[in-house]
Amino acid sequence: MRQRSAANLLTTVPTALQRAGDFSQTFNSAGQLIGIYDPVTTRASGSGFVRQLFPDNRIPSARIDPVARSVVRYYPLPNGPGDPNSGRNNYAASASRPTDINQYDIRGDQIINDSHRFFLRLSRRKLNIGLPDYFPADILIAQGDMYQPQNSVGAAFDYTWNVAPTFLTNFRLGFGRMLLAFRPRSDGFDPTQLGLPTYIRSRADRLMFPGFNFQDYYNLGNGGAQFRRNAFETYSLHWANSPATPWGASCWAWAVAC
Repeated sequence: MRQRSAANLLTTVPTALQRAGDFSQTFNSAGQLIGIYDPVTTRASGSGFVRQLFPDNRIPSARIDPVARSVVRYYPLPNGPGDPNSGRNNYAASASRPTDINQYDIRGDQIINDSHRFFLRLSRRKLNIGLPDYFPADILIAQGDMYQPQNSVGAAFDYTWNVAPTFLTNFRLGFGRMLLAFRPRSDGFDPTQLGLPTYIRSRADRLMFPGFNFQDYYNLGNGGAQFRRNAFETYSLHWANSPATPWGASCWAWAVAC
């Protein structure tokens, strides 16, 4: 199966002015300026604390953290005006989300003679759910999202023996396994490229684009535990006689997850 479904994104990304630390044109939904306060001016005031606004609501270039300067480059520029008051929802994109399934089943039946017959079945299924690409190719790694492939295999063996005209015995053995190997889009990205400390790279089990969450803006990367590798196995055993006998048995489906 080859399926392509439409996927759309409407979100907010930093403007060119905001990338440079200029928030003089940043307003809320009511059209009011959102003040940016200088943390180094914090001082006690009564039972709390107050800060002063940056002059003209602009952060000086020298005060912008090098990591922040690197991270903001992984945002696409706005491609629309956004909300008339706040400028939010200034980035829209459409993409295709692919879903590919390859599946086959093979079965062979053998009649040995009038009393003995058996069949063997093998099955395989590979499911790949792709990711829509909303960001330009050069910064796509920061868009986030996770690949979720599923690989499944199954087998069954069935044997039937006509012991006598009035007595039949049947034996069946089955096996199934599904492997989940999830990983983020940015698998292998070295976070020290953003200016983060090298110990993050040396101590991490796996590398990926870090997660950055910003209120009212699109969140970059993934963050958290984005790697998953689980296998689920099921075994089944069936043995029956007709007419029933005390030594006929049926034991279905015990599972192992690893």
